[in-house]
Amino acid sequence: MYAVLKTYIGSFGSNDSIQKRKEDYGNAVCQFKKQYQKVKQMEQELRQVSSARKNFMAQKASFHSRAQGAKTLQSKQEQNAAQFLKEMQDLDQELKLAGQTLERYRTELSEAQYYKFWQDRTQTDIENQIQNIRRQIMELEGSRRIWDVILEIFHRPTMLSRTIQEHYEVLAKAEQAFRDEATKAAQLRWELERQTQKYNAKSNAIMELKRRQNRLVEKRQNCLNQADQLQVQIEESLKKIEEARSLYQRRLKEASGRQADQRMTVLSEEFFHLYDSKEDSESTAAQVANPWHTAAYNREREKLFYEALKLHKAFLLGSKACLWNFKNLLLLWKEPRDDDKKTVTVSKRDREAAFGSLLNTVFLLTPVLSTTFASAGTMLSSIRRSGEIGCLIIDEAGQAAPQMALGSLFRCRRAIVVGDPKQVEPVVTDELDLIKQVIQNDDTSYYQSKTHSVQEFADRLNTNWNHLYRGWRKNLGGVPSDCASTLYQSHV
Repeated sequence: MYAVLKTYIGSFGSNDSIQKRKEDYGNAVCQFKKQYQKVKQMEQELRQVSSARKNFMAQKASFHSRAQGAKTLQSKQEQNAAQFLKEMQDLDQELKLAGQTLERYRTELSEAQYYKFWQDRTQTDIENQIQNIRRQIMELEGSRRIWDVILEIFHRPTMLSRTIQEHYEVLAKAEQAFRDEATKAAQLRWELERQTQKYNAKSNAIMELKRRQNRLVEKRQNCLNQADQLQVQIEESLKKIEEARSLYQRRLKEASGRQADQRMTVLSEEFFHLYDSKEDSESTAAQVANPWHTAAYNREREKLFYEALKLHKAFLLGSKACLWNFKNLLLLWKEPRDDDKKTVTVSKRDREAAFGSLLNTVFLLTPVLSTTFASAGTMLSSIRRSGEIGCLIIDEAGQAAPQMALGSLFRCRRAIVVGDPKQVEPVVTDELDLIKQVIQNDDTSYYQSKTHSVQEFADRLNTNWNHLYRGWRKNLGGVPSDCASTLYQSHV
C-alpha cells in the first residue's frame, strides 16, 4: 500500500501538470458521456427485443383475464336467459290453466246472468199480475151495493162478494209468489256479484301474468344481447392475443436473423430445447450463451468501460483533494514527511475523525484492500462508527469463527460472505474449556461450539436458501444435473 500511494503521489508533478490533467478530465467526462449515451441507446433497442416476451406474456395475461371475465359473465347471462326461459314456460302453463279457469268462470257468469234475466222477468210478470188483480178488486169493490154487504155480514154472500173474495185469495198467492221471487232474486244478485268478482279477479291475474311474461321476455332478450356482446369481446381479446403473439414472434425472428455483430441469442423455444438437451455440447452452448446481447453491444460496453477507466484515472490525477488525503493517510501510518523526514503525531480524536474518510479515498485508487481478521483489528481500530466502510468481502468464511468478524461487520454497510461449511472447520486456538468458562449465559451459549462459522451464520440469515436433508441447497431453477454433487451443494 505504501508503494502504491507513493507512486501515485510522485506522479502528480507540478501545478502546470495538474492543470493539464484537469483539462484531460473534462475531455474524459465528455468522451464518457458520449459513449454512455451510445450504449444506453443500444441498450434500449435491445430491451425492446429482450422485453418482447415479457410484454407479450403481460398482454396475453391481460387479454386472457379479460376473456375469462367475459366468459364468466357470458355464462352467467346464458344461465339467466335459461332461467328466464324456464320461468316463461312455467308461466305459459300457468296462463293456460288460468285461461281455462277464466273460461269456466265466464260460463258460470253467463249462466248466472241468464238466470238473473229470467228471474227479473218472472218477478216483473208477477208484479204486473198483482197490479191487475188489485185493479180488478178495486173495480169489484166499487160495484158492490149495500145489500151485498149486509148479506155478507149474515154469511149469505152474493156472487159478487164471492168473486171479490176469490180475487183477494189470488192476490195473496201472487204477493207470496212475488216475495219468494224477490228472495230468489236477491240470492241470484249475490251469486252474480260473486261470479263477477271471481271473473274480474282471474282476468286481472291473467293480465298480471301476461305483464310478467312480457318482462321475462324482455329480460331474456337483454341477457341474450349481453351474451352476444360478451362473445364479441371474447373474440376481440383472442384476436389481440394472436396479434401480440405474431408481433412477438416477428421480433424474435428479426433479432435471430440478424447478421455479423448484430446477431443475438434469443430466449425462444429452440433455445430452451438446447438448454434442456441431454447432449453436453448443446446444453453447454446454451448455458454459456449471452441472451439478448450482440457483439456490437458488448464491444461498445467494453469501450464504455475503457472510457470509465480513463475518466477515473483523470479524476485521480487531477484531484488535489485525493493527493492530500493520501499524504495525510501516510502520515497517520507514521510515514516520514518529504521535507524533514520526520513523523507526525496525530491525536486519537483527530485520527478517529479522519481515518474513515481517508481510507475510503484509497478505494478510489485501489477498489480492494486485502487483510486478515487477525490484523483487521489493528488496521481498522481508528474507525469507531458503524457503517463507515462500504462493502466487506469475507473469503473462506467457513473457516472463520463468528466472533472474529464482528468488528469488521460493524464498520461496514454491507457484506458478501463466501465459503464452504463442508470444508475445514473454523481455526480456533483457544481451548474449548476456556471458552466455556468465559461464555456461560443463555444468550451466548450457542457460540460455545468451535464448529460454528461465519458462513453458517450467514446461511441461517439468508432467506434465499433452504435446508435439504443434511446439506444446504440454493433455490435455483433450471440447475444442471451435475450440480447435485457434494461440491456444488457447498456454498459458492
